[in-house]
Amino acid sequence: MPVEGYRVRVKLSKFYIVRGPTRPRPIFSVPDWPPVRAPAPASACPQWGPVTVELPLPLPFSYLMAQMLVVQQAVQMAEDGQVEHPADALDAMRERFLLPGVAAPFGWVTRLRTFGKRVQNTTTSLGYVYWSDDQQTLSYRELHLSIAGLRRFVRTQVELTQHKLEQLFLVHEEEAREVVVPRLVLAQLADSPTNNQRGWNFLRAPQNCKALPTTGERWLLDRVLTTDRLRAEWVAVRPSDHQVVWDTAVVDDYLQQVDGFLEQLLLVVHLTGGQPARATELLSIRHSNTVCGRHRSIFIEHGLVSMVTTYHKGYSMTNSTKIIHRYLPAEVSELVVYYLWLILPFARAVQRLAYGDSDSQGGLRSPFLWPRGHGPWDSSRLRVVLQREAKTHLQTKLNVIPWRHAAIAISRMHLSCGGFKREYEADDAAVDQQAGHGSWAAGTVYARGLQEAPGHIEERRVRYQAVSREWHEFLGFNPGVRKRARNMEKSVSRKAQKQQPSYVTVEIDDNIEL
Repeated sequence: MPVEGYRVRVKLSKFYIVRGPTRPRPIFSVPDWPPVRAPAPASACPQWGPVTVELPLPLPFSYLMAQMLVVQQAVQMAEDGQVEHPADALDAMRERFLLPGVAAPFGWVTRLRTFGKRVQNTTTSLGYVYWSDDQQTLSYRELHLSIAGLRRFVRTQVELTQHKLEQLFLVHEEEAREVVVPRLVLAQLADSPTNNQRGWNFLRAPQNCKALPTTGERWLLDRVLTTDRLRAEWVAVRPSDHQVVWDTAVVDDYLQQVDGFLEQLLLVVHLTGGQPARATELLSIRHSNTVCGRHRSIFIEHGLVSMVTTYHKGYSMTNSTKIIHRYLPAEVSELVVYYLWLILPFARAVQRLAYGDSDSQGGLRSPFLWPRGHGPWDSSRLRVVLQREAKTHLQTKLNVIPWRHAAIAISRMHLSCGGFKREYEADDAAVDQQAGHGSWAAGTVYARGLQEAPGHIEERRVRYQAVSREWHEFLGFNPGVRKRARNMEKSVSRKAQKQQPSYVTVEIDDNIEL
């Protein structure tokens, strides 16, 4: 660079600005692409002799050119007397555009992101929801949905899922399901949410072993082996060594049916559990405790299946997560329990018998309810099935985000508890204050019930249960539950009102001396 008194040295993929014989100061680093080495003239840097110039390949020369232009500007500013040394100009740029003392753009980007999030959280978004005059038809962008059509759609999806489950039971068309399939009474099932044993779920509770007519581990497998029709279809005896061989084509077809049932189950859980969860929340649900100590997400309570998700979108800012309970109606709860009780053990067994222990066919051994390998499904599965079924049965375009907006709008319009505050109450009860702690500490640490799972707070769980039950009633499940849900919500509200301290307002004239 032809500027008197300064030289620019390019060596080892770094730029150096040199002032006379002093030690070079590093300025920029070039990304580690495969370099092209070329000898530079010895006159370029006489105090070091020949220098190797490295240029990155294949094409990103713009990085190198941009850095050279910055260095040239810095050297020119030093020559004009604007700064004492070219590196000082670079320091000024860094302090102007980055955090002071940090030679990386990430700190400044983080500050800008925090500012943008603050603006977003204090600015209302545009409205797209429109209701008809009778409040029975909702429009949201390209979505047009009637309340009656929504109820028919949900009922149809539940019936389709029940039909897919009946196919997994291998019930012949001439057989009656009531005769073949063991009877399930959800109200008799119990749970122990505090049990953190590896691989444990509510089906292993001692009370349920007595309430269920069979353990479920071998029921469907024994049915295949003892029924002539099924045994001829599934297994064969190899003539050479008289070994029993499972038909891999039949096994693969059954596993595909299991996958189709789980896809349909994902949709009905998303539609009927209450306010819809994000796809990533829903797909992270685990039916059993994991080896790493993660607690399961599926519980049984008063004859209903409860799915608990941990929502941590703002964890980096609040250092806390939101634990949300969603209760499924009895018809959908039955589907979940039947799958975990009878279908999943059989699917795992035939997969192992047909393919050995290689687990080459997927993740049925995974603790996730919707498994893929050793992890959960991708969120696109929910989007695809929701779009497909809505186009077929509703003749409209429906996606995950529009459905979340529609469900919230329906709750605000038609549900009595649709607008209750979801966060835990900030007001501390007097009894908790007298004990030297707030209501949050009382709910998370002190006097916790035996049935409270880790991280769960009883009052918040009761409110979520009230919302789910009222949503079930709105969709046409469990007639008469809405009244009980309202009473439950009122009892919680009365309890919160009792906890609030009483105040007396006294007006004082400014002219009176105290």
